[in-house]
Amino acid sequence: MARDTSVNLITLAFLLILIILGCIIVFENIRYQTFALVFPINFDGENDYVLAPMPHQLAGMKSFTLEIWLRLPDKTKPTRQNIITIGSPGKGSAIHLLLWPNLKVQYNPWGIWPEAVSKTKLSAGKWHQLVILYDGDGRVTLYIDGRVDSQFVYDSDWNLHGNISIAKCLTSSVDWFKGSIAIIRIWGRVLTKEEIPKVLNNKPPIEGLILYFRGRIENNTLIDESGENNHGEIYGVAPSCGALRSLFSKPELLVIDLYTMKLVMDPYLIIPIYMIALLMLFFTKYNAVSIYAEKQPFKIKIHFSRKDLETSIENIFAINNFSLIILLFIHVFLPSIRSFSSIMLQGAILIMFVCLSILHILKVKSKKETIE
Repeated sequence: MARDTSVNLITLAFLLILIILGCIIVFENIRYQTFALVFPINFDGENDYVLAPMPHQLAGMKSFTLEIWLRLPDKTKPTRQNIITIGSPGKGSAIHLLLWPNLKVQYNPWGIWPEAVSKTKLSAGKWHQLVILYDGDGRVTLYIDGRVDSQFVYDSDWNLHGNISIAKCLTSSVDWFKGSIAIIRIWGRVLTKEEIPKVLNNKPPIEGLILYFRGRIENNTLIDESGENNHGEIYGVAPSCGALRSLFSKPELLVIDLYTMKLVMDPYLIIPIYMIALLMLFFTKYNAVSIYAEKQPFKIKIHFSRKDLETSIENIFAINNFSLIILLFIHVFLPSIRSFSSIMLQGAILIMFVCLSILHILKVKSKKETIE
C-alpha cells in the first residue's frame, strides 16, 4: 500500500504560527527575565544583617511606600524579629516591620501605640509580598500578597531620620530575623490602588522609587538599583546560590483588572478546571466512556469505546491547540496579564502533550490489531 505523503496546509500553517510565537516568547522572556532575576538573601537568625543609609527623600517625610518579599523557614524562632527598620529606634523616629512568634507582622511607627498587627499569619516555607502604605495623615495600610490585610490610624507625630537596618537585632525584645528576603523597594510617595496589582506582578512603577534591593552583592555591598546609590553594607550574609525566576511568574494570588472589577484567584485552579471542562464536554458528547451496573452480583463496570475515545481526544487536542494560539498572542501582546497567560500556557502545553501521548498509544494499538 502506498504511503500518503500529502501535506495538510492547515496543519502546516498552525505549526508555523506556533513556532513563530514560541520563538517570540522565548526571546522576550530571556530579555524580561534578565531584568527580573532576584537573588534571595538568607539570614541565619544569629548575626546576619544589612545596614544601609536612609534615602534623603525620607528625611522628615511621612508619605511613602515600603515593599518587601520574604520567606520564613519551616522552623521559626519563638521571638519577635526585626524584618526591616527605617530610622533610629532609640530616638523614637523610625518605622519597623517586625515578625511576631505567631507569624503575624507588626508595622506601626516605633514607640507609637496601639501596635498595628496584621490579621493574617504568614506561612512558613512560602514567599509572601508585604506592601505598607504610609499616607502622611497618620493612616497606615498593609497589603499581604496583593490584598488589604489591615489599616491603622495614629494621632501621634513622628519623623524619620537615621539608617535602614535589615534583619538586625534591635533590643532585648526584638531579635535577629531568620529567613530569606528577596526584594525591598521604597517609594517616596504612596502608591495608588491601581499600582498595587502591578507591583505584585513585577510591574512596579518607577516614579518615586528611591530604594531597590534585589540581592545583588558586590564587594560585600548590597547594591541599590534605584539609581539613588543607597547601597547597604552586609554583615555575615552570603547570597543564595540560585536566582528566583519564578517569584513573579507564579504568584500566590492572581489579580486581574476587569475594568471596575478586580478578580482575585488562585491561578493553579485554572488548569484542572479547564481540563475537567474539556473532558466532560467531549466524553459526554461522544460517549467515549460508559458506566453501567450489574445486579447479580452487583458490580460497576466502565467501558471505553476506542473509536469514540480517539474522537474525543482529537477534538480536545484541536480546541486546546486553538486556545494555545490565543494564549500565545495574549502572552506576547498583553504583558500586563503575563502572569495569567503564563499559568494558562503551562496548562495548555501540558494538555497538548497528554493528548498526543494518548492518541499515539490508541493508534499504535489499533494499528497492531488491524495487522493481526
